[in-house]
Amino acid sequence: MTPDGLRELLCRAEGESHDFKLKLHDTSSPQGKVSLVCDVLSMANTPRDGDAHIVFGVKELGNGSINRVGVDHVPDDADWQQILGSAVESPPRFSLEPVQLDGLLYAVLTVPPERRGPYLVRPEWRSKFKEVGSGTLVPGVIYYRRGSSNTPAGGDAIRWIVHWIASGVVEPMRGGAASREGGWERFLNRVHGFADSRHYLLISPRMEAGQVKDLKGLAVPSWSAVLDLDPDSENGGLMGSLEEEIQRENSLYRVVPQDPAMALGGRRSVQWIFAKGLASEPGSVGSLSFRQWSAQFSKNLGRHLAQLAAALAPAPVTCVILGYSDAEAPVFQAILAELSGSVGEALDVLIATDDPPVYQQLAGMFEASIVHISVNELCAGLVHLQPQSAHLEHERMLPSLSGAPVALDPADVPWIEEELEVLYLDSPSEDSDADSGDFLAGSEISWYALNRRRDIDRVKTSQLSTKVVRELDSGGSAVRVNLYHTPGAGGTTVARRVLWDLHTVYPCVVLRGNPSAQYAGNRWADSSRRCVSCFRILLWPITTGRRACHPSYLARSSGSLRLSR
Repeated sequence: MTPDGLRELLCRAEGESHDFKLKLHDTSSPQGKVSLVCDVLSMANTPRDGDAHIVFGVKELGNGSINRVGVDHVPDDADWQQILGSAVESPPRFSLEPVQLDGLLYAVLTVPPERRGPYLVRPEWRSKFKEVGSGTLVPGVIYYRRGSSNTPAGGDAIRWIVHWIASGVVEPMRGGAASREGGWERFLNRVHGFADSRHYLLISPRMEAGQVKDLKGLAVPSWSAVLDLDPDSENGGLMGSLEEEIQRENSLYRVVPQDPAMALGGRRSVQWIFAKGLASEPGSVGSLSFRQWSAQFSKNLGRHLAQLAAALAPAPVTCVILGYSDAEAPVFQAILAELSGSVGEALDVLIATDDPPVYQQLAGMFEASIVHISVNELCAGLVHLQPQSAHLEHERMLPSLSGAPVALDPADVPWIEEELEVLYLDSPSEDSDADSGDFLAGSEISWYALNRRRDIDRVKTSQLSTKVVRELDSGGSAVRVNLYHTPGAGGTTVARRVLWDLHTVYPCVVLRGNPSAQYAGNRWADSSRRCVSCFRILLWPITTGRRACHPSYLARSSGSLRLSR
């Protein structure tokens, strides 16, 4: 980077390939290491034609102008390279160099537009820094630049990134707020990644533990308060499901509207407010109409909310409403009215729902955002936000329509994996690559070798990937894409490369070729119609050796799973 090149950068506004930072990352601290990795991965994953830059020593003033401050030193490039090398499998290339301009020293980090990603942080590396908020640099999540911010990708954004990696073409990203695709990404954006600088409130209707998979995911965010509309929540509801999980990390205080005051705790405390009272309390009555509820509870509830707002001030407050019960909409409105009066301009409201039209009026009244996402996808995504733990390491995660990673039901794993080789979101370990040298001797390339990009980029790969993505996104009936090649020409490697590049966007499987695989395909397709996590499955049959798929069998299986080779 020359002084003239830096002068040109300083004349630009911040954007997807250009960022200003006042201070260098303090890589002696966990937060500094995580921030550095997140910045570099976000730049590297963002589709673009030219280099991306981060200029250190510049204060962005928020109105389009900057203050040139400079830095007192520039770290050794090798130190930062070492951090990225330990945090990321096959890390992106970048450089850090000092540049003098007008008497000031700047540090300029440059990330070239190499299409070897998408790049993900290693779960084992991220788990070392549990003191850094769990919503920052989540394992299994692709980060990219959206505007001037680092953002988790999902749905449309992932397809946009993968298309650029496969084809080299930077196309406009499509998709709108009304679509369920990308719902998880929009949810994370609206809650600011559950940043430590904000307080979070949850308003929930009755949630049946047996009907919502991964309901315990709602215990992952650090809620300041939960307003529970279920009087019987302790018995098979939200409180009964989350109590043990929350108390592992926080103090939990039960509050009913008739309590004279709340025992407000510190940052690691949760006020669980039973907004409709508790069924176990003396004098409790059964189901109440909105008018009865308002007369009996709203005044005392408003007093508690005012006390809570005073304790949370002056930090901004995000209120998340689980809009999965149309009958509770009037109560949601009454509670938001009280919160708006107590919290004021610091309140930000987000409604997560699988039926957006029902909540349009409520959103308009309180300037709330609506995110179209199912409760199963929301909870599955929240589970994935928590630090990597032993029970999660063995879960088999797949991408969903919203972009939230979801786990394959353990009960389904044996019969699915018997005939279908499933590409899960977790990176393959080196142990799975028994003899990586066999590929160079003509053997089939392993997923680990593909993750390390030991194959050679081919023009045919990007053409095939683009065609497959187009067919998948069309949402039509099953389509066969034929790839003809002579033995040893690399056709299998190209096919497996396409699957590997797309497996973070679509559930991808390899059909092993046994006749009983049709039963597995049919059964999974039936399950997919009941499970929000499975959609647009990309199927690829094995066509080499003695276990080649018979065309008639392949046609039947592809009809079940919607797409085949």
